[in-house]
Amino acid sequence: MSSLVNCVQSELKKIVFDHFFVAISSGKDSVALAHALYSLGYPLTLLHVNYHLRGEESNEDQRWLENFAQSINTPLIVHDVKIPLATLNKGNIQQLARDIRYSFFEQEIKKINNSCILVGHHQQDQIENFWIHLFRNSGRSGLKGMSLSENQVVRPMLNVKPNEIEEYMAQHELGWREDSSNKKSIYLRNSIRNRLIPELSQTFSSLRDAILLIQEKLREQEIEDKNSLQKFLVAYNGIFPLKELKAFSDDKLLLFLKQFGLKGSQLMEFRNFLDAHSGSLFEVNKQATFHKDRTKIILNLGEESLPKYAICVEDILQPPTTYNKSSLFLNSEKLKGQPFIRFWKEGDRIFPLGMNGSKLLSDVFTAAKIPNSKKTTIPIICDEDHILWCYELAIDRRKIATEKDKKLTKITLHTA
Repeated sequence: MSSLVNCVQSELKKIVFDHFFVAISSGKDSVALAHALYSLGYPLTLLHVNYHLRGEESNEDQRWLENFAQSINTPLIVHDVKIPLATLNKGNIQQLARDIRYSFFEQEIKKINNSCILVGHHQQDQIENFWIHLFRNSGRSGLKGMSLSENQVVRPMLNVKPNEIEEYMAQHELGWREDSSNKKSIYLRNSIRNRLIPELSQTFSSLRDAILLIQEKLREQEIEDKNSLQKFLVAYNGIFPLKELKAFSDDKLLLFLKQFGLKGSQLMEFRNFLDAHSGSLFEVNKQATFHKDRTKIILNLGEESLPKYAICVEDILQPPTTYNKSSLFLNSEKLKGQPFIRFWKEGDRIFPLGMNGSKLLSDVFTAAKIPNSKKTTIPIICDEDHILWCYELAIDRRKIATEKDKKLTKITLHTA
């Protein structure tokens, strides 16, 4: 049994799927993978995308694949795509092609339960990816290379060398078709493959092994960070010690952010947030924010995690004889729009009854000895102009009712 078949069989033992879709071009990598899987008796379907980017050459690739699929008695599904020229001129054609390809793959694997996509990435692709991400100034997530499997995409040939693929093709007298665009160094990957790696390898014979070792170490570090981070998340359950988060490496902090759907591009912004003053907020999404306290970062899951209040607005004929902190009396004619409830935001300011000038609500909270972690739980009543009331703490004097007012509005809050 060839080294390629041994490697593919060994890797596929690590996963559990009932059916395999093979992403296939007419190139030798994917042809070798498909043939090896066929020889091992795995249930297969071949998937091919004809982008028509190389004219008749693309059609010849498809016809060749149809004959190859027939020779190994395996179904072939072709996705025929004609991309308008105007679309091609707008941006990265390789990224566009990839998006089309994986959208097609996702569509097909939904048709068969417990199925996955196998792709022909091999050891040379790993090394090329290292250089691509190095030039793009990527972090560990890019430099570490591809993994055996991600969701339903599996790469069983990642440890297979290019010469082992060539030996397999020769052994089984398999043909393939070369994509003429691979010889052109207009794309970064092609330039790395055709020029950079061959030239460097002539001087540094151990370059390939050195890069693979670096990638292996980076993957090991990532596994350690993921395990450590999982314990961290479980231990602190949404209230994270600030000191520990600050001590995270960029790579580990990036893993932390990804747990909440945040992007790598937000890493520095989050670092700045960790150094910001107490009470600062960092938006996770429309429903959640991180809130910075003096010694911790608190995950606030939005309105569902806040106290529930109902606002009651009544028109009354005369002011009360006594006042309390649970009700607000306003001049109806000064109100703009319907009063509503929201919660504290950075920079909120009120003109408190009983004093001149204005005051930041954060200072109101400090004076009332409200912990930073509780600031976003206190209801703020507003109209379309400005804040009217910081519930039970401060009343804005600008629209407050007086004995001379003929139209009065009473506002009360009730726990919903």
